[in-house]
Parts: sequence; C-alpha cells; structure tokens
Amino acid sequence: AQYEKSIQQAFSEVADALATRDHLATQMDAQRALVAASQRSYTLADARYRTGLDGYLQALDAQRSLYAAQQDLIALQQQEAGNRVTLFKVLGGGADAR
Repeated sequence: AQYEKSIQQAFSEVADALATRDHLATQMDAQRALVAASQRSYTLADARYRTGLDGYLQALDAQRSLYAAQQDLIALQQQEAGNRVTLFKVLGGGADAR
C-alpha cells in the first residue's frame, strides 16, 4: 500500500511539473512577443524624439515599458530554470544508485 502511494505521488509530481512547464512555455511565448512589440515602440518613440516630433518623456516611457517587459521575461526564464530542476528531481535525477 505504501509503495502504491509513493508511485501515485511520483506520477502526480511529474504531471504537475509537466503542466507547469507547458504553462510557462505559453507565458514565455507571449512575453517574448510583448518584448518585441515594446522594442518596436521604443524604437519609434526614440526616432520621434530625435526628429523633434515628440518630447523626451514619451521616449523614456517607451524605454521603461521595454525594460519592464524584459524584466518580466527574465523572471519567467528563472521560473523555467527552476521547473527544469524540479522535473529533473521528480524524474529521479540525482538519485543515488544503490
């Protein structure tokens, strides 16, 4: 009975880690798209500032948005790395061979 419970728990942990991986992949794809859009927005705002069409505040705001999007992507990448470690552990990685 204890063995069965351990097996069920292991399968549950693997399923949870895989679901988290899939969710993070979806989030990262969306965040990468946001970073790309923010980069385009900043490039445009900077060009408008340099040609005198907009003030510096608009360029700074676009840059701030770009940096925030990049920081969020980095945070997701950190979560993904942690998820890989979790998957490695729940799949038996690092277990002592006896």
